[in-house]
Amino acid sequence: MILIGSFSLMAMPFLSGYYSKDLIIESAYGQYLFSGFVVYWLATISAVFTSLYSIKLIFFTFLGSPNATMSRFKNVHEPSLVIGIPLLILGIMSIGFWLSFKRSLSRIRFPCFIS
Repeated sequence: MILIGSFSLMAMPFLSGYYSKDLIIESAYGQYLFSGFVVYWLATISAVFTSLYSIKLIFFTFLGSPNATMSRFKNVHEPSLVIGIPLLILGIMSIGFWLSFKRSLSRIRFPCFIS
């Protein structure tokens, strides 16, 4: 689930984060004002930093060496259903929501978007 969340935060295509960030950045760029230009660059820079942070998270979580003692590893367990079910729902929505989000956006005409 952490991979799905990280990929969605990085705005990978076919995940919900891609279409939401794309909508924000495209609408800021389409304003043709100085404030839209500033918001466009701030959103782009923050998207780059979010991607770098997510890559760092994935690297340290899955590819890095463990930093704990063996006694801590013995106490590790899977999350309970109270945590697991919401994570599963969020993961499914992150993967599947993009299709309905894309379809609903294609029906709406935004005046600031270039057709």
